Amino acid sequence: MRTRTGYTLRSMVEHDVAAPLAITFTHQAVGSFFLMTAPVLAPLIADRADVSSSLIGSYTALAYLAAMAASGLSGFAFARLGALTTSTACILLTVAGLALLGASTPWLLGLSALIIGFGYGPLTPASSHVLAAHSPPRWKNTIMAAKQTGVPIGGTLAGLSMPFLIATLGWGWGLALPAAVGLAIALVILTRCRSIDRRTPPPAQGRMGPENAPLGPWMLSLGAGAFCYAGVQMSLTAFLALYFVEHLGLSLAAAGGMIAVFQMSGLVARMGWGTLADRLGERIPFFVVIGITIIAAVGIFLAVARPGASPAALILATMVLGTFGNSWTGLYFAEIIRSVKLNEMGRTTGIALMFTFAGVVVIPPLIGLAVTLTGFPAAFALIGLLGGFGAFAGRMARRVSR
Repeated sequence: MRTRTGYTLRSMVEHDVAAPLAITFTHQAVGSFFLMTAPVLAPLIADRADVSSSLIGSYTALAYLAAMAASGLSGFAFARLGALTTSTACILLTVAGLALLGASTPWLLGLSALIIGFGYGPLTPASSHVLAAHSPPRWKNTIMAAKQTGVPIGGTLAGLSMPFLIATLGWGWGLALPAAVGLAIALVILTRCRSIDRRTPPPAQGRMGPENAPLGPWMLSLGAGAFCYAGVQMSLTAFLALYFVEHLGLSLAAAGGMIAVFQMSGLVARMGWGTLADRLGERIPFFVVIGITIIAAVGIFLAVARPGASPAALILATMVLGTFGNSWTGLYFAEIIRSVKLNEMGRTTGIALMFTFAGVVVIPPLIGLAVTLTGFPAAFALIGLLGGFGAFAGRMARRVSR
């Protein structure tokens, strides 16, 4: 059956989209799984390392600081190795970082964050470059949204599986099993990655910076919106498990289930936003609308997710939060794909990600400080306020559209 946007599985294969999409989706899912493992296990990691659980925001910030550096350097690796081959090598890095997550000393946990972050950073620039080369223009929003669903799927699997694996197998084998799976996936897809890289136009070479990248008012405004939205998404991701465990008194397993609800809601919403954007085009400023909905979603969550709330109410509130607080990235990268040349895609996406990663580096530690000083409700209210700032920045980007 053909959808209104004009694509079927057969047509995706004919247009050489299916295999690149499947591989980039896999890279995003595996990388997200390993990156999300620390926030999911935050209470256990804090007890094991004898640190405050609110410092998980600093772990996340450190990981994304490394990711920001890696995304800025990724264009050089893409030009020499190919985008997908580079991504596969990065998955191997995240496997190594996961192995260190079982350490009981803070400095080894910091090293784990740096290694996982450095491996995670190039995944989105690589996928954007490859999919921009292989996707027909009328499908770009939906294809980008489909690829980005790998992120919440990876987070969902981490939320559902890691508390169970650690409780059942202990720290050693509980971390070794997903690491072995990640290693096997990387080795299995490596040959196909090389084949696709040979059919993909290489990225423009040279150093990224203001002199050869779109860092004008449009990119700065759009990037400011991404800075805010990324801070919202990662703050929710980093502190949601702690909110359920420490503020509401849920078990770690139940909190992991709520994280899965949050991630899966974002997965469905990403596809919905992408499909709407493909159908309605420029008529509705979706990148602005998402910020407004974030304010409402956080307000609903705080009103419902209180001590004594029923499980059904908590699930519903978490679904709302995930639908609007964890679904913006496909719209961001689709905006960029429509606005830059193909041979600039990898480098430009790397720059765009630096805004995103900056939000992740700066905002979660500040939210962690707010949790310590004011408690969870006030800190989450600040997260919602960031959605408003993101909407304003998105509006400015449309006014100075390139």
